[in-house]
This record gives sequence, structure tokens and C-alpha cells, in this order.
Amino acid sequence: MRHQSSANEDDGLMPDVPGMDDSERK
Repeated sequence: MRHQSSANEDDGLMPDVPGMDDSERK
């Protein structure tokens, strides 16, 4: 499990969005 802070930006899929956890994103 990665951090929710820059994990979203690292993937490049979507920016830091509060309420969108890494689990929900996948």
C-alpha cells in the first residue's frame, strides 16, 4: 500500500483528490 499524498500524482491518473483513496482509484 502506498501513501495517499503523492501516490495519486505519481500514477499520473488523477491529482490529489480528497475522498478518492488509493483502493478506490484502482
